[in-house]
Amino acid sequence: MTLTFKIQIRGIKKPPVWRRLEIPGSYTFEEFHLAIQESFGWWNYQLYQFEKSPFGNDWVVKKPDEDDAELDNDALDSEKTRVFDFLMKTHLTKFAYVYDFGDSWVQRCTRQNWWVSTSTLSHFSGCRAHVYSRYAEESSGERYGEKLREVRSKCGFGRSFRGERTDAKFIQ
Repeated sequence: MTLTFKIQIRGIKKPPVWRRLEIPGSYTFEEFHLAIQESFGWWNYQLYQFEKSPFGNDWVVKKPDEDDAELDNDALDSEKTRVFDFLMKTHLTKFAYVYDFGDSWVQRCTRQNWWVSTSTLSHFSGCRAHVYSRYAEESSGERYGEKLREVRSKCGFGRSFRGERTDAKFIQ
């Protein structure tokens, strides 16, 4: 089983910043998180969680943290919760991935497809498409997009500036 997701950074639309990931159906949310990190070129320095809506009061899947164990009794363990099983149970096609709670990188995860494959993806996640990939990890989330637009207009790029495309690649 293979799952395909489109992961798009919320709040940055011109140009949009997104990835398309194919992951094995056996992946946990922790492994999904690491695939997202790799596809965006981030370094896994910050806390993260998956939730129905950003900072909402619904379900949360995150890495266990002994400091807030009493606050999140209902949070699911990202190291034990499989993405496929969870989506089958909840019937969700969209949810949020929040990374770096200080800068609040919020990504919308949209399940695009799943299929049974004759080849195995048990040891890697395939990142099929990269578009506009030059957003650094410590660049303040949505505020970075605002700063980038200011710099582009001052430098004469205007609206025609389309960011940098990168080729599709596989992550191992």
